Amino acid sequence: MPINMQYMRLNLTRLLFHGTEDCWELEMITINNKRAAAFSLLFFLVFLHPLHGCALQANRTSPGPPAVIVFGDSVVDPGNNNAILTIVKCNYPPYGKDFVGHKATGRFSNGKIPSDLIGDFHQVAHLTQVLKIHKK
Repeated sequence: MPINMQYMRLNLTRLLFHGTEDCWELEMITINNKRAAAFSLLFFLVFLHPLHGCALQANRTSPGPPAVIVFGDSVVDPGNNNAILTIVKCNYPPYGKDFVGHKATGRFSNGKIPSDLIGDFHQVAHLTQVLKIHKK
């Protein structure tokens, strides 16, 4: 049964402006949106997701990216604020207790931050503190 979208829009407008006498029409629109969402999810799972896995396996033999450049806030900061005069620091225990070396590195995490995990996936070395403050 084909659905007339113009009719559905008119009914939804009438529902919004004239009360609840047409409640069943709003439910019909919601059900159709749920069906569309379910179809989209099914399409992704059946067709696109396996292609993604094949692409990952095919690229494993080729060299990965040489570096990971990360822009963001403290969630991805590898410790650039250790030398800055600020009250928001994490260069003391327990930060870093699960990281390599078991010492605080300035990361806002006990271990790896999201940028470290992305670098591990692409086999790139961990980010180090980039900001260096030189005293004259």
